[in-house]
Amino acid sequence: MAEKTFEALLASIDEILQKLEHQDLELEASLKLYEDGMAAYREAQGRLVAAKARLEQVVGVDAEGNVKTAALDVGVEEADTPF
Repeated sequence: MAEKTFEALLASIDEILQKLEHQDLELEASLKLYEDGMAAYREAQGRLVAAKARLEQVVGVDAEGNVKTAALDVGVEEADTPF
């Protein structure tokens, strides 16, 4: 099975939330959707953390003309839950 893109994960989470909020579901169906949503959330959060680690900002140029970079703080932190 192909890995979902970050955008596809967000769409899955949104679809699950819509179902949980607007459909009259049985308990087991609701629990399954919740578990699927949390799995998608954890995967998306992991991707954000990995993307943050890859981002850098240019902070200057040294005497030899080499670009100096530093990690870019984008305010994304690891979280256990979305709440």
